[in-house]
Amino acid sequence: MGMVHPKQSRKSFFGPGNRHVLTPPRNSETLAPPTRGIVVSQTRSAATEQLLQYVEPLSYRARFAHMVEVGRAFAQGDAQVHQVLGELHVSADAYHRLLALMSVFGSRHGAWVVEGLSDPSRSVRRRASRLVAQFCSEEQIVTALETIVEKRILCRTLAALVRGRKRAAVDAFLD
Repeated sequence: MGMVHPKQSRKSFFGPGNRHVLTPPRNSETLAPPTRGIVVSQTRSAATEQLLQYVEPLSYRARFAHMVEVGRAFAQGDAQVHQVLGELHVSADAYHRLLALMSVFGSRHGAWVVEGLSDPSRSVRRRASRLVAQFCSEEQIVTALETIVEKRILCRTLAALVRGRKRAAVDAFLD
């Protein structure tokens, strides 16, 4: 039996006519207290819970593809998607912050990449460092390079920037 494409087996949250799936917040759930200095949202909307329940059973590839679609909806200015991704971005759970970082592939929101570099979770920091060359502007790159504290990640990020022909930002950082 072959794999079923996620859009064939389930309705997408952001497909035509399916905007009703993300509903306005009704009940809120209290989150765990903040850990290691990260600012954490105290409530999570029903829309965020619904998104998390939807992506949980998906394979990594399908989850990634769905979060890219969510990022595209964010880039188009969908207010509810903006709220959901904002909640994921400040969540106490590193997995939720990784999901928000996945959405950068659709939204191209480089500021979240820079913020991810100072995340308490090493997984989030490393994932964010791989995205600097692709999604950050020249100013964001300089800020990102100043933010990175781990020598190995800094070297890898600098190498990726040189390969990606972003030498002006590297030179500005090194000067």
